[in-house]
Amino acid sequence: MISTLTNRGKVPWKAFAGAMNADILIDFMKRLVKKAIITAQAPSRAKGDLKKATVSHLRRLLNSPQRIMRYFQHPKLHDAA
Repeated sequence: MISTLTNRGKVPWKAFAGAMNADILIDFMKRLVKKAIITAQAPSRAKGDLKKATVSHLRRLLNSPQRIMRYFQHPKLHDAA
């Protein structure tokens, strides 16, 4: 299974049999991009520009561990800890 958390409280996921491979990851990422706000925030829909916007966002998250920790302090996740 692969999953992620969104800033809107969603948990997109994909279940699959066997080991993770590039095709599974690409399919999962394509579905995320279709539904995500990031495409609206990206400078354009060009592949390179979308990649730059994504990397920039992820670097900001990397430098914000408090923000990541807050994701897991949500009341709905309290019982899972």
